[in-house]
Amino acid sequence: MSGKCRGLCLRSALEWRKADLANGSKPLYISIETYVHQEKNVRYWRERSVMRSAETARKRFGLLVLLAALVIIVSSLLVYHPKANAALKSQLTSFRSDFYSNPYGFTDVQGRFTDQAVADMHDLGLSWVRSQLDWSDIETAPGVYDWSTLDSTVSRANAGHVNLVFPIRNAPDFHLTQTCTTADGKFSKQFPGAADMAQFATALATRYDGRHGHGRIQALQIGNEEWDDAKFGTIPESEQCRQPSFYAPVLAAAYDAIKRVDRHMLVVGTGLFWKDPQHQHDWYAYLYQHGDADKFDVAAFHYYLCTYDPNVGNDPDWPRFNEIVDAIAQADIENYVFKPIWVTETGWTISAVNQNPNCVVSQEQVAHYMEEELDDARNSLLVTKIFWFTMDEGNNGMSITQNGVKTQAYNKLKDYIQNYPQWWEDDLDGVPNSISQWATDRYRLGSLDNAGERWYDKKRETFL
Repeated sequence: MSGKCRGLCLRSALEWRKADLANGSKPLYISIETYVHQEKNVRYWRERSVMRSAETARKRFGLLVLLAALVIIVSSLLVYHPKANAALKSQLTSFRSDFYSNPYGFTDVQGRFTDQAVADMHDLGLSWVRSQLDWSDIETAPGVYDWSTLDSTVSRANAGHVNLVFPIRNAPDFHLTQTCTTADGKFSKQFPGAADMAQFATALATRYDGRHGHGRIQALQIGNEEWDDAKFGTIPESEQCRQPSFYAPVLAAAYDAIKRVDRHMLVVGTGLFWKDPQHQHDWYAYLYQHGDADKFDVAAFHYYLCTYDPNVGNDPDWPRFNEIVDAIAQADIENYVFKPIWVTETGWTISAVNQNPNCVVSQEQVAHYMEEELDDARNSLLVTKIFWFTMDEGNNGMSITQNGVKTQAYNKLKDYIQNYPQWWEDDLDGVPNSISQWATDRYRLGSLDNAGERWYDKKRETFL
């Protein structure tokens, strides 16, 4: 085969093979062997019984071409980057639950996961609860634990056959060993350190691994909003203490501690509070670029929009839902990482009871906004779970039940789950089969900026 033909023929053969595969046609070795050698007009496979020794040598060469082509084709179906591969493999293989899992859940108010909530979860079709309790309420003195409330929550979730996410939030003062101080020295904020978090995460994972008589927690979330909610002085001053550099070593330590105890327990990133898309992009880009892409299974953010529509927003302080998702997706793409996202808190308020009176909207608006956000999440190709705040919380303005009465948002959510019980097919727990599928689909939807398009085009040229 001439040098001039080799590259062109192989490329054409691969394109031909892709069409063959789509049409379910004959085996690969016939298509490539025939095409590559058509320049010499020789039919090498006409009769196997009369094949000559020279043809046998060419057959061996053809098999080498076949193997090379298979490597190229298979590579196009695999995850593109080691960090992405590790992250996707972890998400696809690590999660294990005896309970049904779908994209829907709710977040409760501290320590108040009730039997009525379990009944309403079954009625709605929710499969996940994110139940909250402060770390400081559990570890009352160094090494002294009161597990009673969390034991009750875990027991109730397990008995109700629903999956449980527990966020590690609000550490006791004696574990606040890390301090952020603004450059002007005026303000500061304290966080737990890596060793503090690893110690408590180990205790949690060990107690609730399903093997020590206290039930099972399916996922631990490393932080609530406290890593991203500094509010003092000016915005630039607050921003100094909303940096992932404080969080990254704590996340890594927690992940390693949890996985040493139970590799099946999911590790969820902190629920980012600041809705600025650039901030969310930079947060995840920092984690990826500093070696922490494989230190959490799921990314997370919280989405509250006061009175605004999630498809409209009110820039710059109230971005659209898809602006945030696309910002995180861009960080993934730029760093060749895939991370599913959970929206671990979201909702609107219908009254000022325990909520901001300036953010009250009607029941009709809440139901409408809920449907829009669920549509955006379902079509995002990245968000795989969404947790509504809240339910069965008396007359709390954000509860989708009001003193036991089901609101319009409750009924909307029930109808939506019936119409869309799952968001992904042919996968495990709502994750695309490969980052190539995900990136390709997002590209086709026009969700990527120029950097993302260049990334996609480069990978396409390399592997296809």
